[in-house]
Amino acid sequence: MKSIFTEGIAMLLEFSVANFRSFYNRQTINFVASRDRHNSENTFGEKPRILKAIAVFGANASGKSNLIQALSSMKRLVLQSATKMNIGDTIDIAHPFRLNTEGSSQPSYFEIRLCIERVEYRYGFAVTSERVEEEWLYVKKPRQAEKKWLERYYDAEVETFACYADLAKFQSLLKERTRPNSLALSTGARENIEGVQPLYLGFGSILFITLDTPLLETFTLINCLATPEMKQFVLSALKDADLGIEDIKLEEQNMKTLHYSEGNSIWFDWNEESDGTHRLFDMLGYIYIALKRGYIVCIDEFDAHLHPHITRSLLEFFQHPDINTKGAQLLI
Repeated sequence: MKSIFTEGIAMLLEFSVANFRSFYNRQTINFVASRDRHNSENTFGEKPRILKAIAVFGANASGKSNLIQALSSMKRLVLQSATKMNIGDTIDIAHPFRLNTEGSSQPSYFEIRLCIERVEYRYGFAVTSERVEEEWLYVKKPRQAEKKWLERYYDAEVETFACYADLAKFQSLLKERTRPNSLALSTGARENIEGVQPLYLGFGSILFITLDTPLLETFTLINCLATPEMKQFVLSALKDADLGIEDIKLEEQNMKTLHYSEGNSIWFDWNEESDGTHRLFDMLGYIYIALKRGYIVCIDEFDAHLHPHITRSLLEFFQHPDINTKGAQLLI
């Protein structure tokens, strides 16, 4: 069996968060499949087998949204701390647990494991609103043991900043140019250090979909009209969801949907379609891109206004081996 890890994509293996919003103790979501061979259509490859889709269930206020927000916050700090922040800027992703005194005085903690081109990266950091308190990076190349590449630690008495293995020769550069409120990973990417570029770019392959965002609908519509392949995908998805939509068009800046009834073609205004149809259409643009490029898609409040049949259709996109050929993953 051909390994999915040879396709040059990022696959999410694990994500952990602690002392962030409603989470005080460490919480982990793991995409590495168990030994149970049931639901094999929801896994990629072997050794390890990776889950294509995970659904997080829980009562209201149980922290489902905060889990996705934590991953989104980690991505944002990685991509922006070295390029869009200045000395003295607040690290706005630090949101410690406030219902005990210990949490309020401790940093927020984030760690991720990604597999990119058969190389596993375990990377994390702990931050307060003022500075990066800890940062670490471990790398496992094929047929090798995991190795420490970066160790950064700060307390009132000592500051440690050490690079090892492939990063050792860049230690002076990274230490000199990494601000207290920025990440060494972000600085390394800005300085074009080859060893960290795949990991940095891997964060860019994690997409977040927030429903009821007007830009989602605009993105899907514009790209449908410009890309026949994408339009075919969207129409196929709408048909699979049994919504009766046969075609879409833009007429005088208004979107129209085509339905057939008793052999007649009837065009409806977009505002006549159901909320569930709107939300499905909104998501399909990003989902198409994710399936095409092997991205990781995270959707908060996934089941809001969606019929179970529509939900099942979306899951099947990620689980079908002929549709999801690039290793795309879904977290809902």
